[in-house]
Amino acid sequence: GRFIRTYEVDQSSTLLNATEKKWFHTNVCRLLYVSKRIRPDILTAVAFLTTRVSTPTQEDLEKLKKVLKYLNHTKDCGMKLGVRRTLDDEHHKDDAVSIYNSVDASFACHEDMTSHTGAAISLGYGTIAAKSSRQTLNTKSSTEAELVAVSDFISEILWTAKFLQEQGVNVIHNTLYQDNSSTIYLIRRGKSTSKRTRHIDVRYYFVSQRCRDGELQIQKCDTKDMRADVLTKPIYGQLYKEHRDGLLGCVPFIAESYHTDSEIFEKECVEIPSVFT
Repeated sequence: GRFIRTYEVDQSSTLLNATEKKWFHTNVCRLLYVSKRIRPDILTAVAFLTTRVSTPTQEDLEKLKKVLKYLNHTKDCGMKLGVRRTLDDEHHKDDAVSIYNSVDASFACHEDMTSHTGAAISLGYGTIAAKSSRQTLNTKSSTEAELVAVSDFISEILWTAKFLQEQGVNVIHNTLYQDNSSTIYLIRRGKSTSKRTRHIDVRYYFVSQRCRDGELQIQKCDTKDMRADVLTKPIYGQLYKEHRDGLLGCVPFIAESYHTDSEIFEKECVEIPSVFT
C-alpha cells in the first residue's frame, strides 16, 4: 500500500461522516487501552490517532486500519513480564532487583516543530510502563529535546522505584539509559556547558540532583539498542521487530553488554496471554 508518514496530516483529506467518526473514535479508544497494557509496540501510532478523534479524515481512517491490520497479523504476540535478579553480588541479597528506564526523543518531528517523547520502564523483561507523546514546548536542539523528555518522565521513574520499595522490594539499581552523549554530560554536570543551552530552564536539572543523591544512575546506550526509540517515531523492518520484542519481553529489555560484569541474571518470567486470540 501507499507509504504513510505517521505524524503528517493531509489538510486536503476528506472529513469522515458522523457514522465513520463514531467508529473511528471507538476503535482508537480501544487501541489506547490495549497499547497501554499489553501492546506498547503500537503506542506511537495510537498516540497520534488520539489527537485526531475530534476531526478525523479519510487519511486518519487509513492509518487506523493499518494498525488494526498489524494487530490482526501479530495477534499471537503477548506481553511477557520478567525480573532479572542479581544472584551472586556479595553486596546485595538474592531478592534484589534492578529497574531499567529507556527515554528518548525525536527532535522537531511534528508539523509545528515540536519534538516527541518516548519512554519505557522494565524490570528486565517486558514493559511495565510506557509513554509516547508530543512535547508541549518547542526546543532548539536534539539535546534539549532529550532533556525535556527525561524531565517529563523522571517523576514516573522515581515513583516506580519508591512504589516497589514500599512493597518490600530491594531496588539496587534504577538506571536511565540515554543515547545522546551531550544530554548525559549535561545531566551529570548539572549546569549548562555553552551559551546554546543556557536558556534551558533549571527544572530540567532536577534529574541531576536525583543522580547526585543516588536515586538514579545514567548510562550511555547505543541508539540501535534504545527501546524507547520505537516510541518516538515510525521505525520499520528488522530494527522495529527487535524493539518490539524488547518491549514485549521476548528478549531482554536491555542488552547484556550494558550490565556490569559482576551481575549474573536469572529470568523469572510470567506470560500474559494476548487478548487478540
